[in-house]
Amino acid sequence: MQAMDAYKRSSGRMFPTCSEILEVLRDLGYQQIGKPAETADAAESEINAESDTESESEEAEEI
Repeated sequence: MQAMDAYKRSSGRMFPTCSEILEVLRDLGYQQIGKPAETADAAESEINAESDTESESEEAEEI
């Protein structure tokens, strides 16, 4: 909140835009790591790949 108040005072804008808010957050050190959908899809595909490998090894043990 202090960073936003400082930005408002320095820019003279009482209501900053969304992009200006994101700029303040970036200046504070926040950064986007990755898209959540991509991360979730990657994790899900790894889990599916592991379960496929486990089921194949179980089938081989039965034979």
